[in-house]
Amino acid sequence: MLLKWFTGHDHTMTCGDGFCRLDLDRDDPQDVERAGTPISLSRSMKRANVPAETKAELRAELDAAISTFLLPGAEKDLNISHSLRQRVLRRVEKSTDPRHLKPVADHIFEVMRNCSHRNFINVGVGTGTYETICVGNVLGVLNILAGLVFMFVQAFSPHIGSHTRYTVLYAMPLWAMGTTLLLVGTQGMCFVMLTQSKRQALPWERFAMEDAAEVGARGGGGPGPSSGGGWFATQKKFLSRTVAIDKQKFRVDDKYLRRLQRMILMQCVAGGVLASCIGALIFIFLPIWKETR
Repeated sequence: MLLKWFTGHDHTMTCGDGFCRLDLDRDDPQDVERAGTPISLSRSMKRANVPAETKAELRAELDAAISTFLLPGAEKDLNISHSLRQRVLRRVEKSTDPRHLKPVADHIFEVMRNCSHRNFINVGVGTGTYETICVGNVLGVLNILAGLVFMFVQAFSPHIGSHTRYTVLYAMPLWAMGTTLLLVGTQGMCFVMLTQSKRQALPWERFAMEDAAEVGARGGGGPGPSSGGGWFATQKKFLSRTVAIDKQKFRVDDKYLRRLQRMILMQCVAGGVLASCIGALIFIFLPIWKETR
């Protein structure tokens, strides 16, 4: 049944870029979202081939689905475009034909296929926070730059051709580590957490921890988080967000999720090694070494 199908799925998903593009019609007199009074959901249906009892059941079921999912401000209001919402509400106001709900079902299917599954993977598999990912990316860039600086120093100091080309091998670990950190960061993960099969606290878990700490501080008579605390407290709060400390670690219990994380880690490491090999091949044949002069 319609209500059972709707309640069995979570359709309150966002579009790919975080919002649905709205096609507004501000002058529409039948605009339900801007109307002063809600539409009447229980208009009588006149179908010759449908018994009155069946029509009443269909109308009641459809009214429940509309009030739960389609009306603006409903309990589980679907994130659909304004024009689509208005078009569907006008049609179901006069008919109980389920084909009128097909555009909504198609929209939900496209969102779940193209956006929601990918976002679920990013949130479920990701082990890092915004701060730790930024730190990992910065360290990755620094490693790559350190490898390049080392190569240029070896190539041109004290003069061109003074070092053997096999010194390129010393820069490969820096390039491999830097590229691996960047690849891990692009997957929304923290390298340290990933190697330990652990994860950081999710946003709602962090909010709960901060609220609990605030309540504990107030109950103990200590200063709350908003009372300052000086430079040391500020630095401690910054480090707690950027460093994977023990109290922020959560063990990943699902074995399949751990396996997926290990596969992602191995792919990132393989990508880092491949990038370092390509960089070494580029430098090793340049005419700046003792063997190539």
